[in-house]
Amino acid sequence: MEMKDLMTGKHVCETRSEGTFLVLEGFFNATHKSLCMMRKDGRWTQLDEYTKDLRCPDDKDFDIMKVWELRYTNSFFNDSWKNDSIIYERPEPRKITISEIKYFFGNDIEIVAG
Repeated sequence: MEMKDLMTGKHVCETRSEGTFLVLEGFFNATHKSLCMMRKDGRWTQLDEYTKDLRCPDDKDFDIMKVWELRYTNSFFNDSWKNDSIIYERPEPRKITISEIKYFFGNDIEIVAG
């Protein structure tokens, strides 16, 4: 999924650690409109600066990790959207220790650049 696929009132996004947001089209002055995300408490963030792959370059806590497609826009406000379809989920890289790598390969290893 890419930024261009997000639609106002149609998608709920879950960020890495800042909660869930409804995607909306926002008007910030007479000539500029863009997508933004709004939480139920009224907190919002603009999506102008996000990368094509749904990452926030300024704060990784706002990276979009999951996207649901809403059947009904008002379902965001009563949490019934949690039963709707997840249409995107960002895979997290697996974290592994040096000792686990040594165990996997069965001998000592040397980490080199690249």
